[in-house]
Amino acid sequence: MAGPGRARALFACAAFAGFLLPGVAPAAPSLSRTSPNGHFVVTLVPPARIPLHDIHAWRVKVATPGGAPVTRALVYVNGGMPEHGHGLPTRPKVTRESAPGTYDIEGMKFTMPGKWEVLVAVQKLPDSDVTAFEVAIAPPVEFSSEETALIASLGLSRLPARRADPTNAHEGKPAAVSLGRRLFADPRFSANGRVSCAACHEAARQFQDGKPRGEAIGLTARRTMPLAFAGRGPWLFWDGRKDSLWSQALAPLEDAREHGINRLRVARLVKAHYLSEYRAVFGRFPDLPDAPRDAGPLGSPDEVAAWESMPLATRAAVSRVFANVGKAIAAWESTLRHEPSRFDRFAEALARGEPRAASLLDEAEANGLKVFLGKGRCVTCHNGPLFTDHFFHSTRVPPLDAANPDPGRAAGAKAVLADEFNCAGPYSDAKRGACRELEYINAIDPVLRRAFKTPSLRGVAERAPYMHAGQLATLEAVIDHYARAPESTPVTTARGHGHGSGSELQPVGFTDGERRDLVRFLATLSSPVGERSVRRR
Repeated sequence: MAGPGRARALFACAAFAGFLLPGVAPAAPSLSRTSPNGHFVVTLVPPARIPLHDIHAWRVKVATPGGAPVTRALVYVNGGMPEHGHGLPTRPKVTRESAPGTYDIEGMKFTMPGKWEVLVAVQKLPDSDVTAFEVAIAPPVEFSSEETALIASLGLSRLPARRADPTNAHEGKPAAVSLGRRLFADPRFSANGRVSCAACHEAARQFQDGKPRGEAIGLTARRTMPLAFAGRGPWLFWDGRKDSLWSQALAPLEDAREHGINRLRVARLVKAHYLSEYRAVFGRFPDLPDAPRDAGPLGSPDEVAAWESMPLATRAAVSRVFANVGKAIAAWESTLRHEPSRFDRFAEALARGEPRAASLLDEAEANGLKVFLGKGRCVTCHNGPLFTDHFFHSTRVPPLDAANPDPGRAAGAKAVLADEFNCAGPYSDAKRGACRELEYINAIDPVLRRAFKTPSLRGVAERAPYMHAGQLATLEAVIDHYARAPESTPVTTARGHGHGSGSELQPVGFTDGERRDLVRFLATLSSPVGERSVRRR
């Protein structure tokens, strides 16, 4: 009877099988061969992705030449790299027979690309035999020093600490964050008592709703944007019609299609349900008139008339409460952030020259990243740790109404200048000279027509449909749109870029593989959205 020692010795007389297995492959095949002495049919089953430098698991299936599973056999796996004269860096072990004749092998590891031998010794008395397989581990996708530096600039660790919003003196106060969290989730702040901010900004969906256009009391004209890191850019909404996170939070409240509530009713609700919390953050709560019950500058004709009948000082006091509601909500929203993604771990490892970087993205994902940086020119607009330039671009997505297309930033720039809640307005906490973006805003350039804000790509794979009104259902459709570059003849401005009534796009001849790989890469940007803790001050 042969023991384990004899089975291990069988490795020395292995017959070479000569199979090639591409490493880091989307779907690695099984390798099957009759053992040299004809006792067994051995099938080597690698994982779908063979990583470098990481310990991982394989399976070995053993059958008789007639196809019957060989059960309760002694199975050993060994191997090495003949060209370099060394063995495997680990000692793989059979952990269990997971199905008749199927043996789970733990502890496989490869430390460099190239040709490796994997030797499988099988002993089932009275027979024993060794089968050898050649496994070619493909080298990882390589990045130039310039690409490596660019990749590092996209990592979340490169995101600077958020500067305090000069327009909101209460951001960062734990009491304001707590109040804002409650206001965000309260459906009483709507005309029908059923719509809260959380109704469209769902926590489980990265604080958006997954619909082509926002739906609340009515149907809006644009897609609901996610909230993580939302206050990092100078402009809010698809058209940039708001210039702070708190003023953005106010707009849906008075929009008839969203919350549909009026300004005075908001103040009354705060007094009825949040008076002590409000005072803890903002101090004195103003006296409210006994009548009217409802009034606001953007409400129904009756509400507008009631608003205009109120003294200016009363209107200002109510608007101050309204603004403070936005500031509390913004204090909480500013704590929302994406956690580091798999791409971020890769970017850090690559920048440090760590060998493990090669195992953090598979070949398709790494190829997709190269397309993103190079041929696709995606990084031109989707740059920085948030994968956005915070600017507005015309990419000629089909409008919902061809006869009356959405003007985008052309209207939003004018709206933010006229907004009483902007940085320079009476309800802002900004000091003189702090509103430079607003001071130097470009509100007349033709580039603004049908231009929309570049969204962040963090978490984009879970945020279908896409574009400002959900016109494109999948990431594949988005890539096809950019590849076709509709109306690609641009209107050239003094800056030499194609903008405005034409399109900034130029056609890109993606291969089918590049399209697939680009989608695979974008999925590596997914990560949970969490809430940053705020210290008491």
